[in-house]
Amino acid sequence: SEGLPAVVIQVAAVVFRVGSSPMKILSLAISIAVCGFTSAQISYDFDTDPVKRAQNPDFYGYVPDGSRARTICFGSLISISSFMLAIKTLGLVLLSVISLDYVTVFFATDIGSYLLIKIIRGDFIYWLPLEGIASILISLIVRVIVKVITDFTGVVQLRHPNEVGGAQSLFGQLTSVATLFIALHLAEASENLDNELSRLWLISYFLTGAAIFSYFVFFTNINEGYIHTFFSFGTGGQTAIRNFRALGDDGMKADAIFTNNKNQWKSIYDEVKEWVWQNWPKWVEEKPAWFDDKMRSMIPQDMIPSSDDLKQIAAEGVKGEVVKRTQSSSGRRASQSGRQRLSSFEGGLRGAFKVKKKKKKYAKIAPEGGGEVMTEEIAGELMKMSKERRGSMGM
Repeated sequence: SEGLPAVVIQVAAVVFRVGSSPMKILSLAISIAVCGFTSAQISYDFDTDPVKRAQNPDFYGYVPDGSRARTICFGSLISISSFMLAIKTLGLVLLSVISLDYVTVFFATDIGSYLLIKIIRGDFIYWLPLEGIASILISLIVRVIVKVITDFTGVVQLRHPNEVGGAQSLFGQLTSVATLFIALHLAEASENLDNELSRLWLISYFLTGAAIFSYFVFFTNINEGYIHTFFSFGTGGQTAIRNFRALGDDGMKADAIFTNNKNQWKSIYDEVKEWVWQNWPKWVEEKPAWFDDKMRSMIPQDMIPSSDDLKQIAAEGVKGEVVKRTQSSSGRRASQSGRQRLSSFEGGLRGAFKVKKKKKKYAKIAPEGGGEVMTEEIAGELMKMSKERRGSMGM
């Protein structure tokens, strides 16, 4: 961000031809390229960080595998940031040529509308775990700074819902391009740059075309499952809540919640409190690496169970185990009783009838004491029903 003012000054010098020698133009190109490289490095490092990918797999992971694909991806990130920086800077310089009031109105409208949307969506408070007036002041300052950096450099990392957001980041890029061509039309009307306009139009067309091509190369090389993150309307709070519920590891769940401002996840405060309540004894006993003094200090005090609460949790745990064992024992006894009754039924069935061996298709089964006879087919059906009852009882 410290290189942005230098680039603005150099672009102004080239536009006004204040000592715009080839070396000056080369110096400007190098300054823009350095800013582009720095922006690309930030985005690339965040996305390829294994910890980040594990904590937020829905957002991190667009950089593809393979050295060639990663090289193309990194190169396109550099060119995107470089060309967007040139477009934004040239547009503002041209507006300043016409009138500084245009620059003031542009920034006031652009940043004001951005902050207003954040407020309306309940996404204004920055993710840092601060409270009170400090949280509001820091949020205002950081939101403005991050917005300006994103618009000038197109850092794709800042599309994160905790920062500018995917959709608003994209809108900012489109606004920068529109501002450039609006400034050119205003410059034509003002006749302030008559001798330079044809050259400036060519430069503007080149920069815009190069930026579009860079985005095309970028989107055709990244992992397709992450393209939606560049157009997402998700907020920081929605992301924190989704990660908390989706992640299985306690350490990652804690990081997803307690490292963020409580304003982002206040809607599930009771859910988080219950989770802490139930797992606190286990964390204290097992002492996992993530459960250090820093993490403990981030957990709200009203979520931490007292000694009496711990006794209650332990009692509930013992009671639950007793109930579970009782139900298991009752189930085994019921199963044994069922097997006994079924065996008695089968024994009686076998004893009550005897098969008379005949050469006919259907032999007959007669009761031992005489009386009516039963075909072997019917007896077989009864035995089949007996086996099915045995199977349904899990025996």
